[in-house]
Amino acid sequence: MFVNGNGPAGNSATDGGDSNNSDTEAVDGSENTETDNGTDETKSTETVEFWKQQARKNEDRAKANAKAAEELAQIRESQKTQAEKDAEALKAAETAVASVPAQIAEGIKAVLVDYFQIDDEDAEFLTATDPEALRKQFDRLLALSGKGERKKHIVPNQGKRKPSADKDSNMREFARNLFGNNT
Repeated sequence: MFVNGNGPAGNSATDGGDSNNSDTEAVDGSENTETDNGTDETKSTETVEFWKQQARKNEDRAKANAKAAEELAQIRESQKTQAEKDAEALKAAETAVASVPAQIAEGIKAVLVDYFQIDDEDAEFLTATDPEALRKQFDRLLALSGKGERKKHIVPNQGKRKPSADKDSNMREFARNLFGNNT
């Protein structure tokens, strides 16, 4: 239902309403013009340059924000009380202490894997971060893989008695007689 042919009822130009005209500019403020091949190339390069410029602006803004964040952190750090600083240091120390068993377990794991020549595929099953739990996992892995027999270090003359010092050889007896030490 149109009133006076101006548009929908109650929305005429005389009512103060907005009429839809095809002559108006697009919503984003750019002109609505026809393009030919020459202007397409121009617009594509303008678009690339536009986005490069936007990227530069964003980089500059990010650098400024990083500097401001650093200054804010310094201000906050300077305003902390000694108790707050001590609490943070204590928390950092507790975190470091809590990570010590895991670091020890990793060191033990590396040594044992190297010593027993465990394959990397089998070493993946050693996941414990506690040294005692790692030992149990390692013992189980060795039992299953058959590499549980440890290398035996052989000491020459192990278990044999040394010749006793009270038995005299012929040379010793000769030397004692020669120098008069018959004791």
